[in-house]
Amino acid sequence: MPFSPPRVRRVILSALAAALAVPAVAAAQSPIAFTSCAGLRGFQCGTLTVPVDRADPAQGTIALQVRRLPHRGTLKGTIVFLAGGPGQAAITPGGDLERQLRDNAPGYEVVAFDQRGTGAGALRCPTLERSADPGDAPEAVAALIAGCAAEIGPRRTRFTTADSVADLEDLRLGLGRERITPFGVSYGTLVATWYARLHGPATAGLILDSVVGLRGNTLVDGDGYAAARRALAELCAARRCAGITSDPVGDVARLETRLAAAPITGRRVLPSGRTVAASFGGPDAPTALYELLGGGDLNADARGAFPAAVKLALRGDPALLFRIQGAGDDEPSRPRDFSLGLFLATECAEAELPWTPAQNTADRLAATTAALAAVDPAVPAPFRRPGTDAALVTACLGWPESPVIAPPVTPPPDVPALLIAGTQDIRTPLETAQAVAATLPRASLVRAVGSGHSSISARNDCTLLAIRRFIAGSTVGQPCRAGEFPEIPPLPAAGIAGLRPLGVPGRRGRTVRAVIATFGDITQALSFGTESGNTVRFTGLRGGRGGATIDARGIIIRFTNYVAIPGVVVTGTIRREALFSSTATLRVSGRAASRGVLRLDGPSVTGTLDGRRIAFTR
Repeated sequence: MPFSPPRVRRVILSALAAALAVPAVAAAQSPIAFTSCAGLRGFQCGTLTVPVDRADPAQGTIALQVRRLPHRGTLKGTIVFLAGGPGQAAITPGGDLERQLRDNAPGYEVVAFDQRGTGAGALRCPTLERSADPGDAPEAVAALIAGCAAEIGPRRTRFTTADSVADLEDLRLGLGRERITPFGVSYGTLVATWYARLHGPATAGLILDSVVGLRGNTLVDGDGYAAARRALAELCAARRCAGITSDPVGDVARLETRLAAAPITGRRVLPSGRTVAASFGGPDAPTALYELLGGGDLNADARGAFPAAVKLALRGDPALLFRIQGAGDDEPSRPRDFSLGLFLATECAEAELPWTPAQNTADRLAATTAALAAVDPAVPAPFRRPGTDAALVTACLGWPESPVIAPPVTPPPDVPALLIAGTQDIRTPLETAQAVAATLPRASLVRAVGSGHSSISARNDCTLLAIRRFIAGSTVGQPCRAGEFPEIPPLPAAGIAGLRPLGVPGRRGRTVRAVIATFGDITQALSFGTESGNTVRFTGLRGGRGGATIDARGIIIRFTNYVAIPGVVVTGTIRREALFSSTATLRVSGRAASRGVLRLDGPSVTGTLDGRRIAFTR
């Protein structure tokens, strides 16, 4: 499996952008020659050729892939989509995003282009991509990151946000458009806003979803911590966490106090279904819990499970923390989809870090420790102050370049701007969007209530209506409900003894109840599973594994030695051929359970447990 450094993967998922320098004025650009896109009806594909280094033409050129969805009717404008990361490809299979934007922006053409170092031209770090996990030692990770920089070579300094801004201007010229409307998501909002500052006359407007701050990434993100407190309270409002907690923020504070003294130990379930000894948090991992919540920005089910995971951990059981932490760990990451090399080249050269390029790893660690010690503990509360395990430190400790590049002071143009911020977004918080909106003369800020990161990805009516009204020049209005909050799962049972019998008395009835609870856990496990073709593979909360396959008849779920309730092991198959019609044949074993076979046919339960017949209707 390709190496994903500890917490670096989460950095990538939670990447914020960095500040940039003013780019050189773009040279004359030849028109882009578009042709029909193979296998994608109605789209046009072309190539934008840009210099590697605008100050040194001898460095050669880079070919950037461009895709255009032409307008309908009279051309009113051009929307250019800018992806996040940095490192994410903008051109994805299917073109659904471009169609969606065009449908909500009548008369506009929609253009997507892979920024330098992404997509088909991904900046590669072969050794880093192939390496085995070196463990948590910062020095070991730093050595791998330094190796990546060496593989890319000196040209790595030409993959900055400033270069992408200059490329965007070349794209406008290649399209032959007088003005464009940049539409950025996450890191793409930084490229969009600085393009507007540097190329004001060429900017018709701005659409910004999940807004990155004007300073880019910082070692301690005060807005992110403020958003975490607010998001937790909002998540559990209206008694959504009833039966789990009435004080999710207080629960986090109590768990952090415990983790500051020692990690919580338990058994982690591997993709194979086997369990191994593992630990969570501890004195050397002060950011573990905060980063776990931050991962929920992109996975609503992980966000919904967080309150129960914290409460269970307070009881000494980290099983649910491990499940959230491992979500997606088994998914391969292709460089053409997300370039780790580009992320490092941009982020580590531009982020606000407490060291200088000349310092070695030990000195950088010492400078980081000193800077973090000066942070007021009230800023991250109820979470702990971050340490050298912080994602930004882990990712960039071994990268050669680390200057703080000051943003341009050019004022933004007086153009309409739409900003969309999810109230459950921690990596690009509502608080940051409010600060950016205050700098734009004609900003409309929409609070997408209940949305995490990248509201447009959720395809909710809230976001699309805001874009449609903005394009039409109407009052956008805010806030809006971006969708339902994620379901808050109940606390997993600590054992069979505390369960109320179902259908029959005694241990057999508690076993039946445990099997029904196992069904609920399988539903949750599927939301954390790994997709491969038409199959989703998943693991049990405390052991075992399974897979769900969709075919013409419906859904078939098979699982082996699945453990959700300690001491109750279930193996079997669930077949669902209609929304409310499902059957299951299950073999039950385990030290705490009554052994036997159960068959569930809708509400009907039949079978044998401990050699005695069972038949009842739920």
